[in-house]
Amino acid sequence: MKSLYLIKFKVYLFLLLILAPENSVFGEERVADLQQKLAEISLLQNQLNERKSEAIAIREKLYLQLANLTKEIKTIITQEKITSYSSSLANPRVRHNLKLSAEISNYIDQFNQKIRFYQIGQDKLDYLFQRADDDLKIIHTLTNLKIEALLVQIEAVIFEYLPEAHRILIHLDDLEKIDTSMIWKKVNQN
Repeated sequence: MKSLYLIKFKVYLFLLLILAPENSVFGEERVADLQQKLAEISLLQNQLNERKSEAIAIREKLYLQLANLTKEIKTIITQEKITSYSSSLANPRVRHNLKLSAEISNYIDQFNQKIRFYQIGQDKLDYLFQRADDDLKIIHTLTNLKIEALLVQIEAVIFEYLPEAHRILIHLDDLEKIDTSMIWKKVNQN
């Protein structure tokens, strides 16, 4: 019977340590950690927003170039009465524009992926920022374990998006080779 009370007491003591109030040294460290992570999130959100804006601006320029190339291809094929893909390749200017259009389309796809990546990062950071901010407001009711779990989650998202917060990274190995015949079909559809 005495050992049962001792076990209950140890469990109670363990739970009391885990659920330590926020005015404990550990609780104050966790609050400071959360405040630091809020600052890091805010900085990373700004950086991702800048990269996303840059990516959108670059993508729009690429769309404009693609439209100009398409217009030029259509003008040439109309003037020279080119009706097939194989005969279009005989014209050096059309062939060049088709290849360039394929490359630009690839880059547009890459920038679309980056824009989605940045938006998802911003959404994740917005969620975590709001959650951390809310938790700070009600810190006296949180356990240190919940704070620690939130800090780990925040750190994981920061780690995922921080490498691309300073510049847009497009990996040339990720570019797919687009067949110029597909570009020819797109040009002729419009």
